Amino acid sequence: MSTEQPKINRKIMPAKKSDALIAAQEKKLHRFLSSKLANEADAKDFAQEAFLRLLRVENTKLINNPEAYLVRIAKNLVYEHYVNLPAQPSSSEEMELECEDESIEEQANRSQSMQTLERALTQLSPKCRAVIVLHRRDGMTYEEIAQTLGISASMVKKYLIQGLSKCRTLLRQHHEW
Repeated sequence: MSTEQPKINRKIMPAKKSDALIAAQEKKLHRFLSSKLANEADAKDFAQEAFLRLLRVENTKLINNPEAYLVRIAKNLVYEHYVNLPAQPSSSEEMELECEDESIEEQANRSQSMQTLERALTQLSPKCRAVIVLHRRDGMTYEEIAQTLGISASMVKKYLIQGLSKCRTLLRQHHEW
């Protein structure tokens, strides 16, 4: 394992300038990320990663507004986080309570339906999948999802309709077998 630090091109972004940017934007960026993420530790990690990614940019002359670019990096990190987040299964206690009144056949059918639904979700585009997960699992509103993913509320609605339609179609096909 290498302990070598990533190269930071100080010729393009001098230490004074990068230190000043970090000092000026650190609290704002952390506040922004805290509003998007459930975990405070993640917000701190994402802020640090955003600053590192900005410092790694080879040609900062192309960046007209470093503050806006930093926020864009942070939004992309949040988006990547939610897109790559696996669906959270119910706790085992919840599953046991749900299953007590079901026959073995009903439990098997529900298990197969969940597997079909998981396959359907993997077939969706990353944004569509993120919208469904954020809305159904996390209970976020269209506006909250739009802010988190950097899209309009109407696009959130379209992604949700498209994704749920695809999932329903696959579940119907599964039950027809």
